Amino acid sequence: MAIIKSGMQTAYNWNGNELNDLFYMSNGIDRMLVYDLVTVTNMGIRPPPSAATDEGTNLAGSLTVGGVYKCRFEYYNINKKRSSGFSPASANITCQSNGGIRVDIPTHTGIDAQVTHIRAYLTADGANIYRYDGIKAYTGTAIEYDFTIAESARITVMGELNSAGTANIDVHGVPFTCPYLMPHDNRMWLFGTRIYSTGTVTMAADPTVEGSSTVWTDGMQGMYFQIDGEARIYTIESVTDSDTLELTETFAGTTGAGKSYYIYGEDSILYYSYITTTGVVCPESLPQDVVQHWIPVSKDDGFRGTGLKKVGRNAYVSKENALYLLSGDRPANYRVTRIPLSDGAYHRTMSEDESGNLIYGSRSGVYVSNGNETFSLTKESIQNIFTGEGNPPWYINKARLEYMHGVYDILNKRYLLWVASSSSSKEDKCLVYDFNKIDGQPIGWYWWNIEATCSAIVRDADSKPWVYWGDENGFVYYLNPDATNDAAGMSGAETRRGTATAGASTTLTDSGATFNTTGDGLKACKIKILSGTGIGQERIISSNTGTIITVTASWDTNPDNTSVYAIGYIDAYRKTGWIDFGVLLDKFIRRIKMVFKPQSSTYSAYLKHYADFISTQIGNTQYFNMAEIKGYHSANFAANRAKHHQIEFGICDTDRVIEVRELELEGGVFGTPEETKEAES
Repeated sequence: MAIIKSGMQTAYNWNGNELNDLFYMSNGIDRMLVYDLVTVTNMGIRPPPSAATDEGTNLAGSLTVGGVYKCRFEYYNINKKRSSGFSPASANITCQSNGGIRVDIPTHTGIDAQVTHIRAYLTADGANIYRYDGIKAYTGTAIEYDFTIAESARITVMGELNSAGTANIDVHGVPFTCPYLMPHDNRMWLFGTRIYSTGTVTMAADPTVEGSSTVWTDGMQGMYFQIDGEARIYTIESVTDSDTLELTETFAGTTGAGKSYYIYGEDSILYYSYITTTGVVCPESLPQDVVQHWIPVSKDDGFRGTGLKKVGRNAYVSKENALYLLSGDRPANYRVTRIPLSDGAYHRTMSEDESGNLIYGSRSGVYVSNGNETFSLTKESIQNIFTGEGNPPWYINKARLEYMHGVYDILNKRYLLWVASSSSSKEDKCLVYDFNKIDGQPIGWYWWNIEATCSAIVRDADSKPWVYWGDENGFVYYLNPDATNDAAGMSGAETRRGTATAGASTTLTDSGATFNTTGDGLKACKIKILSGTGIGQERIISSNTGTIITVTASWDTNPDNTSVYAIGYIDAYRKTGWIDFGVLLDKFIRRIKMVFKPQSSTYSAYLKHYADFISTQIGNTQYFNMAEIKGYHSANFAANRAKHHQIEFGICDTDRVIEVRELELEGGVFGTPEETKEAES
């Protein structure tokens, strides 16, 4: 797998979207990025900071002798045909007797690496409109540029003309840094902000801000700056480096060191990119002085912007508290309208089903919207997992709502939403809503214990859509119901299961193994001790040789030559519904019989017993041998009086399967004339 871009900020989620075969990325803090399948560049090009100056040579040309001219220039990426905004205007330059003007284009040491050329513009004699003269290679070192052609040959205006035709409008401003991007109507739309407050600052009575333990980025240019506890808000003019920035005005508050601060942008302004009057699409350009290129979205309601999503013909805009529909086909009639009874969507959860509806996760549950109405998928079932009310089996970590992510699995008609449980700092639970029906009713909700930091639908060479997800260790997985191992770091023939020959505090050795060592080998794969010394221990592999595995954290008990291990194991299980045998009185389970398909090799599956909606199992786990020729396992349970019972069966192993054919329970009911009442399920 090729690396597109290294060294990217990892403290914030990166969101991305495609428009016209280019992939746009943002995390709301750094400069937004664009990938063209070859290189990654900044989104937009900052304008030249300094004006051109008259070099003084009496150059031969066809300008008006004695005429008074001014020039500007812009940076240009000739490979992507992208322009920057305007340079400052030069001073008046009087054309000398030979009819030409030579100017100096100054050095710019901080120039964007994507710049390949400058494009130069000149006014007519005594006029104010800048028109295109020519192009010249430039990568930051000072050059000279010659204006020699007649005024009549310069036709194309710089930027666009204002409505009165009296001045140029700078239409290629760098877009404000926003965390959410959406392609729609041949434009790139931007929304939301992040709040940055890492470290402290030293303030003096000038525009310079000095940071301590800060990591400021060029993407913060144009954002707001505010000292904690002070009302006045400033705008950031430029970012010098990771710990120095300049404000647009002198700081007027209380000076001193060690101050807390906030950097943030507009959280309720929807921006959209520029299309020229001749129809040229400019997704990296935002005309910041043209009013119609931004739309307020309930700007003063106190809620943050949380997402954007194009679904079919609908374009959705979301805030924490509500979902909005974007309508209109041009700037003059763009509108956002709040959808009734909706709760706000989080960007990474917004997905499209096969009917063109939006499915999304919010602070209060999971919803479906058709653009006119919104319906809850959780209100009658797992709402308390989101609210924390009542007695849910677990509930989500509200501090990590913006990190939720989800996709709609088109092949299997189900929505997958990864959330962080209350005790987790990562998205460790995958909620699944299954739209497939049994007896006319959707199967509904269940969950998997699968950790993932991101997810997506990826189409293969046959355009078949697969669910992919990635973890914080750098692996990407896809959902394959036929897989018997996670396949991470393995191509098929290497050792994935065996018995150790030795072990130490952070290693496991199998002298007869052939572990995969290609590239990173088994790095970030999981290994589990299935039986023998150290049974039940799970670790993440940090590195390996062909016979020795090193793990990221020390074993609680070092493996030895009795330790059976599995790499890339799958913890597959199924739980029954809560069983009450149709009686409200207390019941007990006396015996269980599991009928299964015998396997050719020896390995174990298990049974667990739960009661009365409590997640802690009753008694000990029952293990049974899948190679048992008779094809069933019978077990007796200890005292287990309860109104509701649940059975879990499964297998945690690599390249092993379990096929259950029948589950038979024998139990009794307390409180009847008989001591027990036989029951089967």
